[in-house]
Amino acid sequence: MMERPPQTPRSERELVPAQAEQIMRDRVEHDLQKNRLPVFTSFALLLDQTGQPVLFERKRPPHEGSYSIVGGKLDALQTPITDTSYLYFTDEGLESPRVGIVRELAEEIYRGQLQSPEDWAAFEQMLHLERKAYVYDASLNALNALYVARPDARLKMELSQEEVGEIKTWNELTPSQINPLSNFFLHQLHKEAPLPDDLQWGRMDHIITPSDILVASQQKPPELNLSHKPRVPAFMIDYQNKAPQPPEDFSAPL
Repeated sequence: MMERPPQTPRSERELVPAQAEQIMRDRVEHDLQKNRLPVFTSFALLLDQTGQPVLFERKRPPHEGSYSIVGGKLDALQTPITDTSYLYFTDEGLESPRVGIVRELAEEIYRGQLQSPEDWAAFEQMLHLERKAYVYDASLNALNALYVARPDARLKMELSQEEVGEIKTWNELTPSQINPLSNFFLHQLHKEAPLPDDLQWGRMDHIITPSDILVASQQKPPELNLSHKPRVPAFMIDYQNKAPQPPEDFSAPL
């Protein structure tokens, strides 16, 4: 019988799925006990016309002053989105990740592109969005839907001066200049992109959804049901030693 080659030891910073999921469960349940909700966000890594990842200097917390992919919190809507082709999180009243990242790109990077609701479909099509992963950020208690965008050459950037500063390609930056979520996503897409030494991470087989949060928040004590399998790879990251102080409105109260 042929002997199997010895397995490469797993890094102490890389967790097995059960460990990563337990960290997510513990952090979310802890916040629920304090009447705080986790945040659901959507981000996109933009590629330029040569295929180089482009990062943007952030002017607002968290991670103010670092370089980042583009995105932000999903909005609560007055009426639910009914076009199910957009939806992954289907809870009534919460913007879907795809809708959220199209809005964020229009607000921060391509201002002026959405003059009316009729412009939405054409703008979204020119972004060429592809969902790549979900990452639970344990340090900020946020679940992030991550996309890659390959914008059409016809789209011209007009940056939000309140949100965004300089633009640089990832190979012009050191890991210390890039926020942890962006660093991790770059590493997943480009293995040559180094990870920060103090980042802990692990792949997850299950993720939380707004409906999980809604049910758990009504239980005393809250207990999450982690039965939802993601359609794309899902990870947990934790960088508590270097976590920024989030703004007061980053986590929503119940």
